[in-house]
Amino acid sequence: IKYINERELISSVKLNNAFKISVPQEVSLSIVCHDGLYKTHTKLKAIEKDDPYIFFIFEKPQELEYRQRLFIHR
Repeated sequence: IKYINERELISSVKLNNAFKISVPQEVSLSIVCHDGLYKTHTKLKAIEKDDPYIFFIFEKPQELEYRQRLFIHR
């Protein structure tokens, strides 16, 4: 996740290959944080490209569902 404000959540990925995704669309979103895995449903509003990065702009989810604790082996 790159940025969150009261209306949007922006995520980025480095990608060199072409792809096609329809927007807007409803999506299921999984977020991995230091304390575990969260899931939510939201709307993918737009996609912006700034080679080699792609930015996904989502509506800010109303709630996150905690799914599981992540275990890190050291």
